[in-house]
Amino acid sequence: MDAESVDQFVQEWIQAWNTSDLERLIGHYCEDVIFNSPRAQALTGSAEVIGKSALRDYWGMAIARASSRHFVLDHFIWDGSRAELVIVYINQVDGVSTRACEIFRFDSSGLVERVEALYGATT
Repeated sequence: MDAESVDQFVQEWIQAWNTSDLERLIGHYCEDVIFNSPRAQALTGSAEVIGKSALRDYWGMAIARASSRHFVLDHFIWDGSRAELVIVYINQVDGVSTRACEIFRFDSSGLVERVEALYGATT
């Protein structure tokens, strides 16, 4: 991925979350994606969500539970040699703001194959 593709991914990812567009969001992930998050642990009983279908189901539950959501991009870091992207953002859900970051690893076709979501204290 080049710098323009990375920037486009980041903008689309933020916008998809802000519009709760699950299909637009999930379109960036490969079929056997592995997603790891403490919030997944709390909602599903497992921190690891494996596969695009399971990720769609998990995010569908998460979207349905929140009456409001807005992500504000802080910054992102791209490491082309590792095909890894870190997005740092403010996650505003139901009036509570939390600084968060997600670490994405991309496959050779430019789809996300692995993600780790990390959350800080509420702000």
